[in-house]
Amino acid sequence: MSQLSKLLALINNATKVIEAQTSTDLSLDKTTTENDALSTPEVREAIRIIEGACAQLVASVARPSHTILNKIFAYSEPACIRAVVTLKVPDLLLDEPQGLHVSEIARRANVDQGKLARIMRLLATKHCFREVKPDIFVNNRLSIQLLSTNALSDLALHITDEVAKSATMLIETLTDPDMGPSYSPNKTPFNKYSGYPGSAFEYFGTDAGLAKGARFGRAMKGWGQGIAALSVINEYPWAKLPPGSIVDDLGGGDGSITMELYKAHPHLQYILQDLPQVISRAENEIWPTQAPQALKDHKIVFEPVDFLKETPVPGCDIYYLKNVMSVTPCCSKLSFFKDGFLRSHDWPNKECIQILSNVRAVMKPGSRVLVQEYVLQHTTSEGIDAGVKIAPEPLLPNYGEGRINAYNLDLDMMVMANSQERYQEDFAKLGEEAGLKIVKVWDSGDTGLVEFAIEDADIGMKGA
Repeated sequence: MSQLSKLLALINNATKVIEAQTSTDLSLDKTTTENDALSTPEVREAIRIIEGACAQLVASVARPSHTILNKIFAYSEPACIRAVVTLKVPDLLLDEPQGLHVSEIARRANVDQGKLARIMRLLATKHCFREVKPDIFVNNRLSIQLLSTNALSDLALHITDEVAKSATMLIETLTDPDMGPSYSPNKTPFNKYSGYPGSAFEYFGTDAGLAKGARFGRAMKGWGQGIAALSVINEYPWAKLPPGSIVDDLGGGDGSITMELYKAHPHLQYILQDLPQVISRAENEIWPTQAPQALKDHKIVFEPVDFLKETPVPGCDIYYLKNVMSVTPCCSKLSFFKDGFLRSHDWPNKECIQILSNVRAVMKPGSRVLVQEYVLQHTTSEGIDAGVKIAPEPLLPNYGEGRINAYNLDLDMMVMANSQERYQEDFAKLGEEAGLKIVKVWDSGDTGLVEFAIEDADIGMKGA
């Protein structure tokens, strides 16, 4: 069987998996909310295969010059997305099921009709919005995600504004004699573009950058939505933990993950730990309104901690760190990072080892550490770590386009903070330095869930 036939077979088989698991027809024309069936492990795997195989199929059959041309012009889509989100075009179309003529959209948005039509048509050609008649547009499955009430719109503006603009300085930074070799958070493409002397996160705390900082805080919730971060609730065998087992969400911000864990697994006890001001807001504002029963039943305890300087609550069964091996020191001091999202990919190795060591110091023999992060893979299977999931042939071992967001974020971290995502071998080295060893890497949405145990402990899986 040729490689093209193998790719087609992968696409066909993966499509059958999706059709078998979804009860409704998946149509671009629908504007309903996201289908939960699309977040099951089987369907997520099928989607990765389809994304990777379709991209590889196109790259294999189209003229190389044609494919390169498409890549060169890829700038236009995010530029157009920024335009329609800024103008709130999805909001303007929300109560217009028959669509609006572009002249009316332009009038309400106070922009030129002809230019807006070209922007809308490019996006409709890319399946974001639908043109029902010439120059008449409606929302569809994709554009409805860009409503101003959806945090994905904040993410879209963050990425297409400061990140995209900073990325234009990537090669200038890379070849700069001072900035090129540096991993300092204030010698980045963001600094080259903006002229600001400090880190991006310090800029977000200034008067000039505060609005963008607040937007970034909202954007991180959109990021969690886009990568199905809540999949951890179903992927790890929480239900097999004995009643009363204690889960410490370390660096958990307002506790959005803990709240969902509590709802799904009320037989467990929970601790939420973060900086004092973050914990105060969670305890006094968030949980009383969003999960009052957890407080009434004494299922949640709030404890402030500086996880670089202090140890967490001792003797917990699970220490859960979601992107906690990922925030710059200044970032954790800013009030708009209320969900505690952006953490470990920003910490240098030294600080990550310190965080893990502080946890290791208070673990009991059966404790586990769960680190939810992107786990990068190489594009070759040569020398790949045991236990790393490899895509079916002839796909790239890392699924190619099916897992591209991990590599997008890795570049985002380089552009904005001189930081990075990590490979499994990197996590293993960090754990080893802290006296921990990897038990298993679980699939958790777009991210991985790295399970650590004490280095000399029995590695039988905690929940299995």
